[in-house]
Amino acid sequence: MRRLLHEETIITEFEPELARRSLTRLVRTPSDRRMVQAYLDRIEGATELNASQRELTAAIKNALTASSRTLKSAPAAVTTRANSAVDRRDKGRRRATRSSR
Repeated sequence: MRRLLHEETIITEFEPELARRSLTRLVRTPSDRRMVQAYLDRIEGATELNASQRELTAAIKNALTASSRTLKSAPAAVTTRANSAVDRRDKGRRRATRSSR
């Protein structure tokens, strides 16, 4: 788990655009996306954000909302194939992580 966290932290720090694009693959279901958006709303309401932080939260919300619209309009077979490909890739990563311990 630490290795994954470290890897994701590096991506977020040095490749923020890549991190934003991959967010929709990490937060797949509509309920998860609503949860993330509600969390961002709570952060915005409880914390004084600077301009770049407000911009980032808006970009994340927009990406999740746009992706939700795409999922609704995408054919089920295409969505299923895409999710299967991501699942196979993730399964391979889990195996590699276990064997490297």
